[in-house]
Amino acid sequence: ILLRYRQVHDYWHVLCDLPPSLLGELALKWFELFQTGLPLCAFSAIAGPIRLSTKDCRLLYSYYLPWAQSAATKCKFLLAVPYE
Repeated sequence: ILLRYRQVHDYWHVLCDLPPSLLGELALKWFELFQTGLPLCAFSAIAGPIRLSTKDCRLLYSYYLPWAQSAATKCKFLLAVPYE
């Protein structure tokens, strides 16, 4: 599962329209957590915001976290999608 997770991570950035910035990575980690339930995603999503500015932290929790939960639970299980 972890190999597939690493293989599709960059695809998910594109699918979710999230930049490869710290804020984009953390938003994607929340999306991945709701999609996969992997502990690695939970650790990153919870510990990562320590490095965010106050403004970005507010944006993460007020916009991206609700979006991630909604989007991840409404779409199909993306680890099983054959991207290749």
